[in-house]
Amino acid sequence: MKILKRISILLIALFFICNKTIAQSQSLTIENSTVALDNVNILDSLLAGNGGAAKNQVLHRADFEIIITSGNECLKVITELQASLINNKYLNPELNLPVSNGADRSNKHIYKNAVVRKIVFDELNASLSNYAKIIVTIEAASIEVTENVFTDRPERNIKAALVSNYRIKLGSLPCDRIAKISEMQIGSGSGLPTATVKLSGADEKIWNEQFSNGANKMITDGTVEILSADLKTVILSFNLKTSLLFPTK
Repeated sequence: MKILKRISILLIALFFICNKTIAQSQSLTIENSTVALDNVNILDSLLAGNGGAAKNQVLHRADFEIIITSGNECLKVITELQASLINNKYLNPELNLPVSNGADRSNKHIYKNAVVRKIVFDELNASLSNYAKIIVTIEAASIEVTENVFTDRPERNIKAALVSNYRIKLGSLPCDRIAKISEMQIGSGSGLPTATVKLSGADEKIWNEQFSNGANKMITDGTVEILSADLKTVILSFNLKTSLLFPTK
């Protein structure tokens, strides 16, 4: 497929979210819902200060990737994280990281009154078969760590979303041949989420008409759907409540 045109979408609202079975060794639990994690990075740093109590204050930060899976638990966790970011809502997320010398043991990290600083929705790409992920950054001034805790990891047939199984709708524009939707970030002063899509040259004329006379177009009827392996069954969808389209080079 020859890609001739790129279009950017300014997304004012997000929601997200499937087919590969995964092992759940690293996990995140929020409000009794648990999701599988990948690439967890824990960072602690001293807050700036010349003396007194300030020099003893530690900022606890964690970066991790949530593997998007089918089921209500993943949706609940993502909803809680998004609400925390948008509304400055405090969470008490629990990270469970496996201990190297025991398959049924883990170190439990509970972040007290944590806030979400950034959420990045992974790129969707029709030519790849990677897991679909969301990258999250959380911070807290207090953390409780319990080491070498027994962890019950029941065998579960968790199906992970693939970045290639998706469908997008933007009003009446042809979207069947969109080959890629770039990552979208919210938080950390990034402003309104922006994504770039790549489409086939076969649709170039219709998309160009969208921008005739230099006019941009506001679309209120937009969705992105994550599909199962048959590319028919919708695992989950999210609404692009308001999308502003504009051409890019």
